[in-house]
Amino acid sequence: MALFAAVVACGRKEPVAPIGTSGNGPSGLVPLKKPGGPQIVSGSLVAALGERSLGPYLAKRGSGEKSAGLVAWLTAAEGQGRRVIVVPVDGASGQPRGGETTVAYVPVDTMTLTVRPMRGPAPGFIVAWTALTDRGKSLWSIAVGDNGAARGKPVEITRSNDDISWVDVVPTDRGAVMLWAEETRGGDANLTAASLDTDGKVRESAVRVARSVVGWHATELPGGLGLSTIAAAPLDPKAQKTLMTGTPRSGGALSFTRLDAEGHAFATPVAITSAPVVSGDVEVVRDGSRVVFAWTDRSTEEPAVAVATIDDKNLIEGPRRVAEARGGAALLGLTSGPAGVAVMFEAPARRKDENRRVHVARIGDRLYLDRPALTIDTIGKTSPELSATASGFAVLATAADCEADSPACPNAPAVATVFRTDAKVGLVQREPLTFQTDPAALGWNFSCEGEQCLALAASGSAPARIRVVAVKARENTKPRAPVVASTATAFARIDDVTAVASGESVLHLAAARAGYGVVVATLGAKERHLDRGADKEPSATVTARVVDEQGHPGRVEVVAPKALPNGGVGVAFADKPDDGGALVWVGRDGGDSQVHVTRIDRRGRRQADSLLTSAKGEKTDVTVTWAGNGYVVAWVDTRSGNGEVYATKLQPDLTRVAREERITDAPGDASDLVALARGEHVWLAWADPRESPSEGLADIYVTAVKKLDAKRVFDEQRMLATAAHSRTPRIVDTPDGPAVAWIEEAPAGSESPNGGGFGAFWIRLDDTAKPLARPARIPLAGEGAATAVAIEGGANARAVVARSMIDAIALDGVDLTTSPPRAAALLALDGPPSLDVSLLFVNGVLYFNDEGPTAPDRRARRARITWR
Repeated sequence: MALFAAVVACGRKEPVAPIGTSGNGPSGLVPLKKPGGPQIVSGSLVAALGERSLGPYLAKRGSGEKSAGLVAWLTAAEGQGRRVIVVPVDGASGQPRGGETTVAYVPVDTMTLTVRPMRGPAPGFIVAWTALTDRGKSLWSIAVGDNGAARGKPVEITRSNDDISWVDVVPTDRGAVMLWAEETRGGDANLTAASLDTDGKVRESAVRVARSVVGWHATELPGGLGLSTIAAAPLDPKAQKTLMTGTPRSGGALSFTRLDAEGHAFATPVAITSAPVVSGDVEVVRDGSRVVFAWTDRSTEEPAVAVATIDDKNLIEGPRRVAEARGGAALLGLTSGPAGVAVMFEAPARRKDENRRVHVARIGDRLYLDRPALTIDTIGKTSPELSATASGFAVLATAADCEADSPACPNAPAVATVFRTDAKVGLVQREPLTFQTDPAALGWNFSCEGEQCLALAASGSAPARIRVVAVKARENTKPRAPVVASTATAFARIDDVTAVASGESVLHLAAARAGYGVVVATLGAKERHLDRGADKEPSATVTARVVDEQGHPGRVEVVAPKALPNGGVGVAFADKPDDGGALVWVGRDGGDSQVHVTRIDRRGRRQADSLLTSAKGEKTDVTVTWAGNGYVVAWVDTRSGNGEVYATKLQPDLTRVAREERITDAPGDASDLVALARGEHVWLAWADPRESPSEGLADIYVTAVKKLDAKRVFDEQRMLATAAHSRTPRIVDTPDGPAVAWIEEAPAGSESPNGGGFGAFWIRLDDTAKPLARPARIPLAGEGAATAVAIEGGANARAVVARSMIDAIALDGVDLTTSPPRAAALLALDGPPSLDVSLLFVNGVLYFNDEGPTAPDRRARRARITWR
C-alpha cells in the first residue's frame, strides 16, 4: 500500500494517510466483538482508495448525541482536475450519515488538503486546500454542513508568491479563524489569519499575526485562540552559504499571543523562552486555566523534551527539561484531559531498524514526569498519536499483534493498535484493529471523547479499504504492566547512549582510559563533505574531552584546528593520570604532511606540541600507545614511494629516544593501522595490498615492535589470503592471546554482502602472530553488509558490528563465546547506510560516531551494553 506522510515543513503536522485513486467505497459495519461480550471495536467502511489521491482526513465536532464528523479526501487526477469528496459520519460511532458527495472541483496541481470543524450559529466544517499558480500558491476553502452538503461555492482566501506551507482552522463562537503560513526564500515564514463565517466566507480583511517565524501552533481558547510562535534565530555571517546548503537554522525563542474570535491580537506577545532553545514544532494544550507548551530542546549535545506553562495572568512556569533519555529524547505528542497532561516522546538513538520505542508519561503540577512511564514498541516510520480519555490516556500506534514478551512477537504481523491507560499511565487495554480477517496496517486522525476513541484506519492495498473506527473501553490487560508489545528478550541490549561530541562530522575517533574517566579524541569537520574548493585543502579539527564514569562529557578542548582529515587521530595516557597523555595527529607543514604529537593533561588540555617527522611524503593512520616508560607512535608514511608502516619511541615528555623504524617494505599503500600494548611489545595490525598493489585489494597483516625502541620483533603475518578487500582491523588482548577482527568487503551491488567470503571476521593469534585456528565469520542480527567491527578484550569475546541495509544502518552485538555465536540488534543509527562508522571499546564501553540530517545531529556517542 502506498503511504504518504502529510507533514508540512513547519507548524502542526497533518496525520499520516494513504493516498490513491478514488473509488466508490461501500459503506458498512464490520464489528470486532469480545467473545460473549459487547461490541468493542466497530469499523465503518467509507472509501476504497488506490494510488495518487490525497487523504482521507477526519474532523470531529462536539460530543455525544450532538457530535458530528466529516471525512474528506482528494481524488487522483481526472483529466485536467481533481475532486474534493466528503462523507458525513456520526461523531460518536463513526458510522456514515450519508454517501459520498463531491463538494468542489479543483486544479490537478492541488497540493494539500485540510478539514477542520467550525462552530457558531450554524456549525459545520471547513475544507481547505492549496494549489499551484503561475508564481506561487493559492489557498481555497469551502464550508460543508453536517449532512455533507456544500454551503456555497469554493472561496479563494488568498494568493501568494511565496509557498503556503501550512493551513489550520480554529473553531470559534462566530464560525472559525483560518490561519496559514507563507514561507519566504529566507527559510522563515509569515503567519496570516482571517475570520470565516459559517458559510466559509471571509468576514473581514485578513491580518498578519506573526513575521519571521520557523514554528507555530494554534490552540482554541475561550473567546478566541492562542498563537504560539518560534522566532527565527539570527543568521550567522555565513547566512548566504547556510541558505544555499539548506542547513536549517538553530532553535528559536517561543512566544505566545492571545487572539480574539476575529483573529486579531488583543494583547502583546508573551515570551515563554528568552533563549533560542525551541527546535522544530511546539505542541500546545489547554489544562484548565493554564496553557501547556512542549518542544524538543536541542541547545545541548543531547536533545531533551522541555515543557512550560502560562496561566490567565500571564504567569510563566518553566521551561523545564522533563525527558532526558540517554541518547536524547524527542517530542512526539502532548495531550490534556481529566487525568491531567501527558507527553509522548522517544529516544531516537534506541531505534532498531523501523522499530521505535516510545514512552508516555504524565506531567505533574510542578512540571516533573510521574513514574513509571508507559513504554510501547511500535513498528514503522509513522509517529504514534496520543489522546486523553475520561479516565486516562490512549495511544494509537502500529505494533506487533502479540501479547507482551511473547516469543511470537518477532514474527507477529504489524497491526494498528489502540493502547489505553488509567490515570497513572498504567496499561489497561490493548485493542488491535484486526477487523476479524482484515487487519489495519495503519491508523491516524486519533481522538477520544469520554471513554470512546475515534480514528481512521487503512487495510489492504490497491485499493486501500478506509474505515472510521470506534473503540470502546474495556480492561483486558493488567494496569501494572508498563511495557507492552515488546519483542523477545535479547541477550545483549543498550542500557544508555550518551553524546560525547556533537555539531561536526566525526571522521576518526580515539579514546583512552585516564583516571576516573576516558579521554575521547575526535577528528571532525563542520562540513559534511569537506568540500573547500580546489584552491584550499580540506581541513579538520582535533578535539579532546574527558568523559566521566556516568557518560557525561567535560569541556571540549581544541588541540589542533587545522589537521588533515585523512591523517587520523590517536590518544594514549600514562599509568598515572597526573602524568598526562599524548595525542597524535597529522598536519600540513612546508608542503608535506607531518606527524604531530601533543602533550595533554588529565583533562585533555593542550600542554605542548612537537613535530615528530620531517621527511617528505604523506603521513596517515597515526597511532600512539603507552609503553610503560614512554610512548610508541606508529603511522603510515609514503617517503619511499609506497605507504609503509613506521614506528618510533618517545619519552613521557615527548622527546625521542629511538630512530624512526621502517616496519614494512612491500608494494602498495598500507592503511587502517591500529596498535595494542601487550607484555613487552606493541602489536600492530593494518590492511596491506602487497599481493595486488594495482587493484588495491588488501589483506590484514600483524606484527609487533619492542616497547623499548620500536624495533620489529618478528615478520609480519597475513591473517587470511582472500580475493576480497580486507580493511579496518581491530586488535585486542585476551587471556588466550591477541585477537584480531576485520572486514572482508563485498563488491558494490553484491547480492550476498554477508555471504561467501564477505562480512566481519575474527581470529586468535599466538605470541608470534600466527593464527591459532582459521578465521571465523562474525554473524549479523539481520540482512545487510558488515561495514565496521569492534571487538572487546579481556576474558569475554564479544563484538559489535555496523550493519548497513538498503535504507538504514544499525549496530549488532555478538557473543563470540557461544557455539554458534549469537547476534542481537542493539540500535539503529541516524546516519545513512553509507556512513563510515568508527567503533572502539574502552573498558567494556562502546564509542562510535553517528550522523543525522542536520549539524547538531552529527555526534560521537558512548554506549553501555549489558550482556547476558
